[in-house]
Amino acid sequence: KALTANDLPKAESEFTKLVPEGEGSAQTIPALAAKHIRALRIQEAKQQLASLERSRNILKASKAAVAFFDLDPTIRQAKRTVDKYKTKVTQQRLKASAAQTKLGKLGTAHMYLHRAQKIDPSNRTVEKRMKELEKELSKRLTFIVLVEKVARDTELDSSACKEMEGWLRDSLVAQGAKNRSIGMYIVPPEWTPSVDKKAEDAPVPNGGISIELQKCTHGTGTGQATIRWSLEVPRGGKSVVSGEVTAEIPKGVLPKDEQDSEGINARKQLARQVGKAMYAKLESERSQVEQWLITLAEYYMEKSDPAQVADALARGRSKSKSGLDRARVNQIEAFLAEKYE
Repeated sequence: KALTANDLPKAESEFTKLVPEGEGSAQTIPALAAKHIRALRIQEAKQQLASLERSRNILKASKAAVAFFDLDPTIRQAKRTVDKYKTKVTQQRLKASAAQTKLGKLGTAHMYLHRAQKIDPSNRTVEKRMKELEKELSKRLTFIVLVEKVARDTELDSSACKEMEGWLRDSLVAQGAKNRSIGMYIVPPEWTPSVDKKAEDAPVPNGGISIELQKCTHGTGTGQATIRWSLEVPRGGKSVVSGEVTAEIPKGVLPKDEQDSEGINARKQLARQVGKAMYAKLESERSQVEQWLITLAEYYMEKSDPAQVADALARGRSKSKSGLDRARVNQIEAFLAEKYE
């Protein structure tokens, strides 16, 4: 059936499976048929390569040369052609990278160098330019995150734990700014108001933690609260990691305060406990947090913005040579392959 449909690779595979084991198997009909089909495939590949060489499409001709070589590595012409196009494609990638660098598109420039390095790993020019680019990209690797204003679940009564949103945010900001185990830099209390107002001298966060207060009850010395949180890139964008935490203040932990009939101390302590629980969870998810640039690339894939996708991936590669999620990187590379030849 495969031979009738002119599917030569499949036909060769089917005949090869029929070749019996043992002495003399090479002279059997299935073996001879498979050998004949391989010869047809080599001839077809040779013709396709010649056609693409005439069209002067270097990239397509390079792929055809590799396909020709893979069919029979013993053919000297195939090896010479592969080497010739290896040089041509590398030079083309270098030119493309230089052009993108002049336009200020360092991510796309890095993408072309990465492709060139795959073809010729020992090329010193590619290696030198890669180091120069990554030096520039390294200036934008700090993960600056703003704890967003806390929202209240629509089903949570407005009278439940009054003012809790403000205390929660204050506690999360203060704790996060001191935490060095979560893989990000939380905008500290002294800068948070400036970021909220978008002041010119304020830091520009590239991520945000959105918080929703879902449940909350308290007494004068007790309380329990549940929040849903999500670390997102960019702010309000795609979730890097998310979760839900609950914290409580059991009876007897806080000393009884006759002057605090409204349970203000309980709510403030509850906010601190919730913060501890959330950051403990973030610490345990550190490996996912480290993939934030990959998540950012995926966000821009959804927005069909290949330049930003390339930029995020390039920064991710500059930060980590081996720690990126390979399956996710493959999907990003496939997207970029459709956008950039």
